[in-house]
Amino acid sequence: MIGVFDSGYGGLTIFRKLTQAFPEYSFAYLGDNARAPYGNKTPEEITEYTKQGVGELFRRGCVLVVLGCNTASAVSLRELQQKWLPTTWPDNKLLGIVVPTIEQITSTTFQMNVGILGTNRTVESHAYQHEIQKRNPNITVIEHACSGLAGIVELLGSKNTQVVQEVSTCVQGLVDRGAVDAVLLACTHYELIADSIAQALPAGTALYHQPSIVAESLRDYLRRHPEIDSQLEKTGKRTYLTTGHPQEVSQKSTDFIGETIEFQAL
Repeated sequence: MIGVFDSGYGGLTIFRKLTQAFPEYSFAYLGDNARAPYGNKTPEEITEYTKQGVGELFRRGCVLVVLGCNTASAVSLRELQQKWLPTTWPDNKLLGIVVPTIEQITSTTFQMNVGILGTNRTVESHAYQHEIQKRNPNITVIEHACSGLAGIVELLGSKNTQVVQEVSTCVQGLVDRGAVDAVLLACTHYELIADSIAQALPAGTALYHQPSIVAESLRDYLRRHPEIDSQLEKTGKRTYLTTGHPQEVSQKSTDFIGETIEFQAL
């Protein structure tokens, strides 16, 4: 199976796009809803929680796991790949979503201002800023942390008035830092409210959508690694797991994604 791990609901946007792109493959999703969001937690907590979640997916038969969480990818991925996997799960693979996104931005953009909307920890890591400008110094990167936005989305859903107001405040905070030509939603929770963010941005501002980028990146990865692809179950099975209350998570997930989703308690 292919696993997708996220702190909560946001990774469902990655999961949905992956299952659409690979309908014959078996997938398992794990949302750590009981401890979401990760954006304001310490790096040590983020790494430990991510390790626990990914380890659970490995134990359940996932050969490859995608971190559908920018915070976990920016803060913890390198350490887990370099120190944890080789000693604990040497035959399994763990992929993040930051590098594929950076590759997409720098390969399709020459000279423009790119805004990054992310959690506190993602922005503090400066992962996007450093790597984008290292690959293409002609791109100006403007980062802005939307403190608390992922948590409000997790708690209240995408249509709540308070969420819309918070989106407006967040976007204004970015715009106040400088004009941007395009914006990356560097938290998968923000993809759930992409329409509200787009409406709050100045007219003509482009959005980079990570789910499509990650799906294409995974397709390329499996094409380059047939030995991994050959190990993946292809029965079209879908499994949804949560550390939260399964009925509540199922209902909110269904509202977010627009299709019936039934979670199991971890």
